[in-house]
Order: sequence, then C-alpha cells, then structure tokens
Amino acid sequence: MASLTASAIGTVTAAAISGLDLVVLLGLLHVWGLVVGIDAANDNVLSGLDWARRRFHVGTRLYALLMLGATVVVWLPFAVGSYPFFGAGPVGGSQRVIVPIAVGGLLVGSGWYFLGGLLTTLRSYVSLRRATVTDAGAVEGGLVAVSGRVAPLREPLEAPLTGCDAVWYQLTVTTLRSADDEDWPGGAADSLLRSVMTYSTDPPRLLADRRTPFAIETDTGRVVVDPTAAAACRLERTASRRIAADERPPEPLASRLREAADFEISDRDRCYREGALAVGETATVLGVVDSADGKGSIAATDDWRTDFIVASGSTREVARALRETISGCALAAVVLIGSGTALLWWFAGHGLP
Repeated sequence: MASLTASAIGTVTAAAISGLDLVVLLGLLHVWGLVVGIDAANDNVLSGLDWARRRFHVGTRLYALLMLGATVVVWLPFAVGSYPFFGAGPVGGSQRVIVPIAVGGLLVGSGWYFLGGLLTTLRSYVSLRRATVTDAGAVEGGLVAVSGRVAPLREPLEAPLTGCDAVWYQLTVTTLRSADDEDWPGGAADSLLRSVMTYSTDPPRLLADRRTPFAIETDTGRVVVDPTAAAACRLERTASRRIAADERPPEPLASRLREAADFEISDRDRCYREGALAVGETATVLGVVDSADGKGSIAATDDWRTDFIVASGSTREVARALRETISGCALAAVVLIGSGTALLWWFAGHGLP
C-alpha cells in the first residue's frame, strides 16, 4: 500500500512539471554554471569564509554539487506550485516579488554553502582525531598531530601588516567601494545587483604567499615542517588594515607591495588582510611524516582524505575550534535552508508550514 502511495505521489509531481518549469530550470542551471565558474576562477588560498573560530573553505567540486542541490531546492516549489508573476500566489502578480524570491534563493544557497563548511570542517576534525598526538621529539611515522613553539630554520620573514618575525604569511587585498562613488539608482534590487557585481568584478586577490620550512619545538626535541607543497593550505587571518585611496601604504606593507608589483595608485580604498605564523607562538601541525631523507619531517600529502593543517594554539584548542565551527555551520545551515525554503514554498502558493 505504501509503495502504491509513493508511486501515486511521484506520478502527480511529474505530471505537475510543465514545459515552462523546464525552461525555468534551464535558466537556473545557467546561473548555477556562472556562479560555479566564478568560484573556480577565484579558488585559491584566500577563498573561504570566516565563521565561528575558524575559516573554512569549500573546494570547487563540492561547491558545484552543493549549488546544484540548492538550485533544485529553489526550483522545486514553483515547479509543483505556481509562479507569483502571473497573478497567482499569495502576493498577486507584482514584479516586486522578484527581490524576495532572490533573497529566498540566496538564503538557500548560503545554507548549502554552510553545509559544505560543515562537511569540510568535519573532515578536518576526523583527521585530527585519527592522527597520533605525539611530542615533537618522538615523531616516528604516519599521520601525526604535533604542538609546540614555532622556530625558524632560516632567516625569518617580516609580516607585511604586523611587522612580526614569521615563517609563513599570506597577504590579500580587496578593493572597496568608496563612499563618494556615484550612487546607484537605489532600491533593494539595485543593492542586490551591486553586491553581485562587486563580487564578480572585484574579488579578493592574493598578493603574497611566502613560506619557509620551520620547526615545531618542545622541551624534548623538534620536528621539521615543510609547508611549501601545501598549495591550498590557509592561514587564519591575524590582522587587517584599510588604506584610503589617497593614503600611502606604510612600511613594511609598502615593501611587500613593491615585491608583488602591486604598488600603484588607486582611486578606491583597499583593505589588506594578513595571515601569519609568527616565530615563537604555539601552533599545531597535522600532517603525514615523511622519512624519505632519513629524518622525520611533516609535509603535505596528496591523499584527499587527509588534511594538512597549520593552526595557532595547542591540539586541544584546535580541536575545540573545529567543534565550534562544525556546530556553527550546522546551525547556520538549518536556519538558512529552513527559512529560505519556507519563504519560497510560500511564494509558490503552498502556504507556510
């Protein structure tokens, strides 16, 4: 009996989908392809989102799958319901519903992105739980997590914003919209369009990613860490500074900009952000021990199931930050997907749950 009921529901749903619904789906898939293409073009060490106590990143493949799921969730209520542009639905046939529907779609898409953050952070947490937590002087092999003081093996680098001695830093810049720019026509639709266009045309840019091998030291010994092969590894942001269009960047930022060939006059304000691993701070490194040279060192691996993590704090602090990020992503995903989906189903004439 249950199978007959499920079959009947599936038949009714399929019959409710018309040619117009398929055209709308093709249009949404076109938007999906555009969004995924923008993400693929900007997928580097500065991609991701600061949330809870960590910064998570969703790779292009997972991002494409998540956004495809979000596209279907946005399309389905109208496919089995009605479109509010033609006099149907709870708000009549006004074109003003375009913006609320777009907001509902953004809520759903953001929720699915947080779902991806939950999955990637959960993978990092599982990797940390699988790893052997060991002292720097007792590293043998396999997947390990080591905490201790950061010690340079070469002349340390100078961080561009804080000026501290570091073994690794990343510098990014975002071009900001100046307050005296010509105002857009106004309205919520223009504000939404401006946000999308700003992201599309002025994404954050990576100016420098300088790293050197370093050691994690404890009272019993040290272990060498080689971060040079970890192309996708992201440091937590430690400082940021906004530079006005008519302001000259201070040192040592100016020197770093000259090295990056980005020392130029701009008619817009810029925000520079730094992620740095400072000499002497306590840090945790998660990775695989490489004994090819006869000396155990921690390096990145090609195994997609194992993350290479470099984070400030002890192993317990990093694990706690991962758990808090997982909880925050789960809460955000439930709230955003739930509210966005309810809004879209209401606009499609199904009523609020």
